[in-house]
Amino acid sequence: MMDFDEVICYSGRGGDNEPFIRDEIGGQYTTTSSNQALKKPTPTCKIAIVTYGNGVVESMQARRGLVDRQVITTEEELDLIDCPYLSDVPKGLERLLAPSIDDSGRACCYDHVLFSDICKEGPASNIFSSTITTLRQKKQLLPESWAFVGAPRTCNPLGSTVTFLNSDRIECAVKEMVGLDHGHGSRRGRLDGNAGHGDGRI
Repeated sequence: MMDFDEVICYSGRGGDNEPFIRDEIGGQYTTTSSNQALKKPTPTCKIAIVTYGNGVVESMQARRGLVDRQVITTEEELDLIDCPYLSDVPKGLERLLAPSIDDSGRACCYDHVLFSDICKEGPASNIFSSTITTLRQKKQLLPESWAFVGAPRTCNPLGSTVTFLNSDRIECAVKEMVGLDHGHGSRRGRLDGNAGHGDGRI
């Protein structure tokens, strides 16, 4: 059973019979499906998506789509972090984002972090706002390049999932965050006082 400080990281570093490695990271411990010690992201693993619930499934599909469209070379370049505890920042998430000793000059071990919310965008709707605020201002564990994406802020037709957060929307948010797309769909974090502030005003 997971505790409040635990997150699950799905890394695309498995073999033919293991499409991904599942690491459970708590405040003081780590268990992994690979029977290996948890490793910090390698230089090729630059992107993380923090999500929960059905966002995990949609993010996995988005990661595969980003490889198919050659936005990233392999799934090893993007980690998915399942963060089911949303009332505070889990210690496991802090451990995962914290830079290694070799990266002491960095704020985060990832170059880009996307927060993917299955709820709709809009005022008082971003459930990750307090998490982003804490990570950015208090813990200083976010890189300069971070973004938020949620479901479209619109009514959903009865019996349809057309306005739910989906893999295409997550793909577009990743591309925009890393500077490969200037479309709409995510809100980027910046240090210059523009949209996507790290103080939760997303």
